[in-house]
Amino acid sequence: MLTQEARLFHGTLRENLILGRPAATDDEIFSVLTLCGALEFVRKLPLGLEHVIMEGGLGLSGGQRQSLLLARTLLRDPNIILLDEPTSFSTSERKRPLWNSWRSGRRSNDDHRHA
Repeated sequence: MLTQEARLFHGTLRENLILGRPAATDDEIFSVLTLCGALEFVRKLPLGLEHVIMEGGLGLSGGQRQSLLLARTLLRDPNIILLDEPTSFSTSERKRPLWNSWRSGRRSNDDHRHA
């Protein structure tokens, strides 16, 4: 489950991402970062995955924090994913590839929206 209260902690991006799956490979990490639209900004950082972030993701935009939290959730490869508005900080351009990938990939997606 990815709630709006989920947080990043002080440490490297890699440490934050592999929290639930310490043996994750770089290829697996890059795959979920791509899916979540976070790979581009991570690659622009001088230290990439070794970039140190502050508690709560201080210094990152809201969309960057949400993308990293979603990537951390997906990296665990759960059978079911419950999302509490994880793309609320994302643009439509970033949401579309995520949903398209879920629909065409190994994950099934029921998109339930509040009326």
